[in-house]
Amino acid sequence: NPNLVGGVRNEFEVGAEFKFIKNRIGLDITYFYRIDEDLPVFVSLDGATGYSGITVNSGKNTSNGIEIGLNGSVVKTDDFTWDLGVNFATLEKFVDAIYPGVDSYDISTYTSSMKLQARVGEEYGLFYGRGFATHTDGSTIFTASDNFARESNKRIGSLLPDYTYGITSTIRYKNLDLFVGFDGQKGGLYYSRTERYM
Repeated sequence: NPNLVGGVRNEFEVGAEFKFIKNRIGLDITYFYRIDEDLPVFVSLDGATGYSGITVNSGKNTSNGIEIGLNGSVVKTDDFTWDLGVNFATLEKFVDAIYPGVDSYDISTYTSSMKLQARVGEEYGLFYGRGFATHTDGSTIFTASDNFARESNKRIGSLLPDYTYGITSTIRYKNLDLFVGFDGQKGGLYYSRTERYM
């Protein structure tokens, strides 16, 4: 498809920056809202056409989140400084459209029983696979032989974390710098073939 493009993004962003104690402490706060349209999507075609499918620009995702950064100079002299920084961020991303008549597609297929999918009207990056069957009240269903009942195509959870965070430390002594950084996240699933077979 010679007319294929990578997508079009429209973004709204608003933020504020604050400085305190003679600029030794800084606080940055940002909110963003994005609309990604004309995203490339692979669509299956009838075999009679001679092709298995075609990639077209028809996908649409929306996302929003906040980013907060706090940094400060703990120690500051002529020869020595110690700066600390912390950050916090969230991201919500949803699938608004794929292609007329197409409600989902596989982002990645790990096994026949575990897939990472995009589904219209749901959060982007959901794991669907074989899991424990449950009643409407959430309790587990057992079989007649007292084993866990299982069901296919069950929603397991999301790839996206609830939030991410990080801490940085920079120490400078004359012309020497030492930087240390840590980051992490809460929530967000992943699939590991290694762990599956261990």
